[in-house]
Amino acid sequence: MKLKTVTTALVIIGLILLVLWPFVIGPMPPAAAAPREKAEYLAKSLGYVTGLMVTWVAVATCALILMRQIRNEMKTATDRNLRELVEGTLRDHDKRRKDDPQA
Repeated sequence: MKLKTVTTALVIIGLILLVLWPFVIGPMPPAAAAPREKAEYLAKSLGYVTGLMVTWVAVATCALILMRQIRNEMKTATDRNLRELVEGTLRDHDKRRKDDPQA
């Protein structure tokens, strides 16, 4: 349950980061701007994109782990249901043999 919450929170954070991109980074400096101003813009953009990528990689990783857990739970439930079906069928056959001595 915690993994679902973490995955959902990361998706929401990633979407918020995507929406806030223009407001956080701001406009690109003009071509005639000082090299220092361009370097600051580049550093800010690089940091933001790196954070965005880390967020989405974390989302993908959490989703894969979550899918693996769900798959294992489903396999366990399927095995348990099949075992119960076979055991129930065997009990029914035994009951019919006891009820019908001619068979």
